[in-house]
Amino acid sequence: RERSSINVRAGIVGDMLIGPHLLPSRLRGHLPRLFEDVPLNTRRQMWFMHDRAPAHFSHHVRYHLNEQYPQRWIG
Repeated sequence: RERSSINVRAGIVGDMLIGPHLLPSRLRGHLPRLFEDVPLNTRRQMWFMHDRAPAHFSHHVRYHLNEQYPQRWIG
């Protein structure tokens, strides 16, 4: 029996639905593109939350989150 999986992401910002987006098994920089349709003034108020998995907590990722979501990310 083969095992399969799908990586789907979606979110709610205010009254706006983001997604759903079908993603590859490894994101490799896709995250910023998920928010392209979100107005800039909304993005500036968004908080980002992740699960603190090792890949999500690397120095590179934390630097990016600090740049894009200063004082607005959890994980």
